[in-house]
Amino acid sequence: MNKVLKFLCYVVLLVLGIILIVWVSKQIYSLFSGDKETLVKAQAMKSSFPMNNQVNVYGEKLMPCEPTQPTEGSQVNGTCSELGGGVHQICFGVNDKTKNFSKDTGQDPWSLEREGKNHCMCLGAWALYKARQDAGEIKRTSGELKCESIPSVAFSEEYVGKWNSWNGNELPGQIKNGVVALYSQCKAQAKGDAKKLAALNSYYNRLRNSGLYKKAIRG
Repeated sequence: MNKVLKFLCYVVLLVLGIILIVWVSKQIYSLFSGDKETLVKAQAMKSSFPMNNQVNVYGEKLMPCEPTQPTEGSQVNGTCSELGGGVHQICFGVNDKTKNFSKDTGQDPWSLEREGKNHCMCLGAWALYKARQDAGEIKRTSGELKCESIPSVAFSEEYVGKWNSWNGNELPGQIKNGVVALYSQCKAQAKGDAKKLAALNSYYNRLRNSGLYKKAIRG
């Protein structure tokens, strides 16, 4: 009888030991690879905000950059979409404070003629503009972007990767200035809207976690 009890005790201890090992293994796996439920939720969040030329940085329908008149640089229905794979994705308001934009970025003075209108421009020009402001070379401006008219692909690795160089007037690491300013202005324009902020953060964080950001933007 004593032998049977001892045998049963050994079996119970063995089972408990196996359960403990399995539990500890799961905890270690969760620690290093991330909780499965969290990963599933993250994947669902990612798929909730598609990235394309007809969705803006808030995960909503892309709005025209210039609704009342043809927009310089626009491609489809006045939007900065460039479905053919173009480069002018940033909707920018040209006003009295920003009318020297083209001069400040080493271009012809076209922006003087665009005062009072919006313009679809490339990320390279926008990045240089903000880099020069951050360096104190030109006067700082704010709020010039029209974020509802900027397609979500402006935060894509493929698009941002085109702008490590532009027109020969680049400043070192200027693409970071452009991306950070783009995110900051669009975050401010979201005005605390949880849905808009969730989409914006999804696009921005996806870019920040990419190899491009780590190599090119962080320099």
